Amino acid sequence: MVKLLSTLFCVALSFTATAQRISPSLKVSEFGVAEPIVASTNTVWLAKPKKDRKPNIEKKVKDHGPKNKSKHLVHLNLVRLEIDNPELLEALREDVEYIEPDSPVSIAVSPTDPMWPQQWDMTNIFMPQAWDKSQGDSDIVVAVFDTGIDFTHPDLATHLYTGQNGNHGWTCINGNLVSDGMDNHGHGTHVSGTVGAVANNGIGISGMNWNVKLMAMKFLNKNGDGTIADVIELLDKSIELKAQGVDIRVGNHSWGGPGSEQVLRDAFQSVEQAGILSVIAAGNSGQDIGINPFQPAGLGNRGSVTVLASDSANELAQFSNYNLVLTDVSAPGVSTLSTVPTNTTFIMGSANGYKTASGTSMSTPHVSGLSALVVALNPNLSVYELKDILLNSQSTDEMTEMGLLSTTGAKINAQKTLSNPLVFSPKTNSPPIVSDIKAYDTVGGNPTVVSFNASDPNGDALRVITVNGWNRIASLTNVFPFTPDNRFLDVSFPFFVGASDKNGGADGSNLFLNVYSDPDTFKIHDYKIGITATNPVGTSDLFVRVWLITNSIPSKEVYFKPYVTSAGLNAWNSNWLPIGNGFNVNYRGYLNTNASYMVKAYTYNDQFAPHADSDRIILRTGTDATNTTPFPVLNVKFNKLCGTTPFTLHFAVTNLANLKTNNNFWVMGSAGVCVNCNYANGSGSYFNGSLTFPEPGIHSLAIMVEDLEHGSAWDVREWKVSVTAPTNSPPIQPIPVLSAPTSLTVTKAGASMNLNWIDNATGEDRYEVEMTGKKTGPFPPFSKVATLPPSSHGYPQGGGVKNWNYQFRVRCAAGTNFSDYSNAASIRFK
Repeated sequence: MVKLLSTLFCVALSFTATAQRISPSLKVSEFGVAEPIVASTNTVWLAKPKKDRKPNIEKKVKDHGPKNKSKHLVHLNLVRLEIDNPELLEALREDVEYIEPDSPVSIAVSPTDPMWPQQWDMTNIFMPQAWDKSQGDSDIVVAVFDTGIDFTHPDLATHLYTGQNGNHGWTCINGNLVSDGMDNHGHGTHVSGTVGAVANNGIGISGMNWNVKLMAMKFLNKNGDGTIADVIELLDKSIELKAQGVDIRVGNHSWGGPGSEQVLRDAFQSVEQAGILSVIAAGNSGQDIGINPFQPAGLGNRGSVTVLASDSANELAQFSNYNLVLTDVSAPGVSTLSTVPTNTTFIMGSANGYKTASGTSMSTPHVSGLSALVVALNPNLSVYELKDILLNSQSTDEMTEMGLLSTTGAKINAQKTLSNPLVFSPKTNSPPIVSDIKAYDTVGGNPTVVSFNASDPNGDALRVITVNGWNRIASLTNVFPFTPDNRFLDVSFPFFVGASDKNGGADGSNLFLNVYSDPDTFKIHDYKIGITATNPVGTSDLFVRVWLITNSIPSKEVYFKPYVTSAGLNAWNSNWLPIGNGFNVNYRGYLNTNASYMVKAYTYNDQFAPHADSDRIILRTGTDATNTTPFPVLNVKFNKLCGTTPFTLHFAVTNLANLKTNNNFWVMGSAGVCVNCNYANGSGSYFNGSLTFPEPGIHSLAIMVEDLEHGSAWDVREWKVSVTAPTNSPPIQPIPVLSAPTSLTVTKAGASMNLNWIDNATGEDRYEVEMTGKKTGPFPPFSKVATLPPSSHGYPQGGGVKNWNYQFRVRCAAGTNFSDYSNAASIRFK
């Protein structure tokens, strides 16, 4: 076991500087002249001697002075040299195959906090390696604009900003700005833990910054709701504090909403001009925010970074918003563990003070935390230099598919970011320029195109995109040709076009393309519907609403007017022309189709109460604008609407006896099978039929009845049929219940230590045993020592070292899902 722990410590070593291989000193130029050795201030060098040259090396070391030393590493066939006289390097040229200067190494720091193994997000962005570069600065302040921070949390308390009056932040709700900021929800505390939970304190988790100050800027209430006006006051306060010398360098904004674009853009611009980088959540609707605006994520300010959410597979989280131009970089945001209040009545409270949560709210503080680490290395960075370092392609890991839809197309890598030469030699990035945007209006059924040009001042390779109004990627090029359907009414289609350079630079624009209705497909018809409404109360405040019912629009209001009953005369309100017992409705629809109307009547005082619907009045569009003949109404029953291929659907029209004579039936399926059936009066009160779907997929099924006796009046209904391919899938396994093992004990048994526990899980595929050991001092991190089959409840661990202390813990797993750990069991091996 001692060997295992030693191995773990060895592999934890990593280089903090790249070894400078002095190969030019060993090769001969193409002109036959030996090239000089690269100058170096190193005194310790490592060389590989040529065959039989070791004696020459030892002699030259002695001849160049007493302070020069050499040591032959026999098993590696290397020589360690301590060189005081730089001329010795040149003298050794002919005796060595290569010579390299010594380089420093250090431990890739991992915290000792007990819940560190559950922080997948930190290892995902290479935080242990990043901590070799920066662990933060206690003078740097990160302002958390959120629900506040739990000041009593033991994993946050020593990292809180403290003002002159002892406050840790401010609260502004309903315009009342006070010194406070205490969290009564949990969201802001979770965000704060990711940025700066105290590390190596023996409890909980580790934040990204081991030295930092967290400032609470609370404007969201206990339900997580707030207003733009309140956050604006806190943004103003942050600028005031910055001017007073409080070193606020980053503002975390894990919130958003649909409006107030201009006021937020101006406010955040003032914040960036004051020297504060704003890091903003992209939102959780799974939408393109170029088409579906979400603020402040979509502001596109130069001094703001908008963060998407990625999962443990480095893919864009399904819920994450995105946009090639308006969002910037991804960070872990699925089931990330962090601090929360211990008050379980809070929405995000937890009895033990820690909880996993998902959302772009969780990904955003990873970028805020990384920003603070960068500033700790170089406090002189401007907001714009800091942003360009974070989003530079040398700071990130490229993603795939939907993860490409940001200005970087990438996820943060803390190690790369802190190692980026731009940290100490900053260079601002010039964004691409989108120009010559064109969208050609058209008539439905005719082709058109959306196009634009894009260029980059730095010569960077660009990614371009066209997004249409259905929140879908229309094209990954700068030209999108398409032909709108000829059934569209007059409509303006929204588009978003843009380009990005993978370094955080982007440009884009919204535009609209008008599609006009085809005059050969549509006409405007005036329909007259006769109604009578009576008011049992006897007042004259009766209202009538008329709704259009169609297959594509289940409920659309087309008419709304006051309706008055006076002296037994049904008439409109005096503001409208009396037209007797009815009114006209204008509706633009297909020629020769059915339009179905429904009427609701209510008084002004109870207009929002539910009311019974009237009978539907079905009118036929076309030349007969007053056709009120009752149309046939289908009543259809099915055996089932889903199955495996080849799927045969059986149906029955059950109300034929109540329909008019001379009915025709059409049964149409998208599988390509059509059945044409005729029904003659007196042949029965129902009709049976069937339809076969040979291919898997979501198919359409339409059944129509036509009344030939009354001017081809008809009714049609449509259904969806789900058909899947047959499979030989194994039986469905029960969902695993990964309850943590309990009552873990460890006892000595000869040269071994026997572990026993209670197995509380079902559906697990393995158990994992972890151990740590020490002779004195604190315990090092746990390491896995065994993987056991499911339903295990014991394990013998051999190889204990006398007078060492050991701790064990156990958990179960199913695939990539893990239970909580058991209690820790300790033993001193004697």
